[in-house]
Amino acid sequence: MGTAAKPTVLFMVNDADFFVSHRLNLAIAVRQAGYRAVVSCPPGPTTRVFGEHGIEHVETVPVRRHNGLIGQLYTLISYNRVLSTIRPDLIHLITAKPVIFGGALARLRGIPTVSAISGLGYLFTSDRPKVRLLRALVCRGYAFALNRSRSTVIFQNEVDRSIFARLQLTRHARTVIIKGSGVDLSRITVHAEPAGPPVVLLPARLLRDKGVEEFAQAARQVKAQHPSVVFRLQGKLDPENPTGLSADELARWINEGWVEHIPYSTDVDRMFADVNLVALPSYREGFPKSLVDAAAAGRAVVTTDVPGCRDAIRPGLSGSLVPVRDVAALAAAILDLIGDPIRRAVMGKEGRRLAEAEFDIKRVTEQHLELYVQALLPRAHA
Repeated sequence: MGTAAKPTVLFMVNDADFFVSHRLNLAIAVRQAGYRAVVSCPPGPTTRVFGEHGIEHVETVPVRRHNGLIGQLYTLISYNRVLSTIRPDLIHLITAKPVIFGGALARLRGIPTVSAISGLGYLFTSDRPKVRLLRALVCRGYAFALNRSRSTVIFQNEVDRSIFARLQLTRHARTVIIKGSGVDLSRITVHAEPAGPPVVLLPARLLRDKGVEEFAQAARQVKAQHPSVVFRLQGKLDPENPTGLSADELARWINEGWVEHIPYSTDVDRMFADVNLVALPSYREGFPKSLVDAAAAGRAVVTTDVPGCRDAIRPGLSGSLVPVRDVAALAAAILDLIGDPIRRAVMGKEGRRLAEAEFDIKRVTEQHLELYVQALLPRAHA
């Protein structure tokens, strides 16, 4: 048990920005429920938000600066130091490295865990030999971290859960589906579409796995027929990611007049108010928050028929599905919707209904709190 009189819930994550945008509500809810809430992540300006809500912060090493073998050991030592200092009663592990390393340490210490599998990403979408070898090693790590009775694993879609089950990574764990991180419906209003040339938005990190290249190529095709249509990339470059778009390539697309780029904004309401259509031609997702937010904002969507993306819309009702990596189909679907404002409006209304029925952050928070209470109950075996 932790050193504090009330149970301690530790959130382990590798990026403070991600935690604040996707999981801060959980730490706040834990505090309000009477628990001690601690977030462990690398330092950064965003961490100041934690103190504003009475949430403790303990630093870990920046994950991406330590990718070699020695670096992995350094990360493991950092995580172990956090567990020794905080002595949590429950750990919520978020993103791959905390899930694997934090989960392994928790298993050795007999600490119950709730692990969030937010999507299988690059390791499970690439067939390169080096990636296949790394995937095999990562799966061994997942098996050790997750495959025990005091482990609860949250998946965002059924396909990801079935893959882990087939690989026997969660045979002894409890698994549940929670559709994404939710959306605060009180902070996103359904605005009338802006006047003027149609604006198509792709709100995501600028990764090839997000379909940014297909988006740019579709923009080129659409603008050949309708030059006034605006294709907007809104998100940051991520040069350390294996699939990250280069600054030079982004500059070339902008100079060619295919896309415009603006930085990611935390003002999600304004982000979607200024556009007519949202596109996410991703290769694979867990449960994309951008589509959840688009639904709440009442915007029609074009996305790919892949796990995660197809789960976040009502196909044909709140959005359109296209085959993955199919530029022509993507361009055609965008052309279809930018030419039909009435259909966009109908899809937008259906999206808002979907968000209210399934994506409300209050519902998602309650689902997590129930898992925390259950995970803290003693079980027969660790």
